[in-house]
Amino acid sequence: MKVIKTVNEFNNEILSHDITCVKFSATWCRPCKQIEPFVKSLEEKYPLINFIHVDINLLESVSDHYKVESIPCFIAITKNAKVQSRIVGSNTVNIQKFISKLSQHLG
Repeated sequence: MKVIKTVNEFNNEILSHDITCVKFSATWCRPCKQIEPFVKSLEEKYPLINFIHVDINLLESVSDHYKVESIPCFIAITKNAKVQSRIVGSNTVNIQKFISKLSQHLG
């Protein structure tokens, strides 16, 4: 999963993919770290979805813009920068359903 370090990089990722799943987390978040292998497996299973990672402490302006209040938080953003859906928490079953539903809208 690509780690985003600047707002410019974030914007470029969104604009260059039909759908991007942004994982918002933080280095101090234990549930965020625990689900990392699971999220990596989803990234491999759903190659048409662009997966990126944003650390809420490094890119506060992006986190604030998308109103991230709890982590981990996954937000699906379309190429035209519209939020399609979001899910908060580390329940792998719910995250799987969220990603699966996203993939149904892609070729």
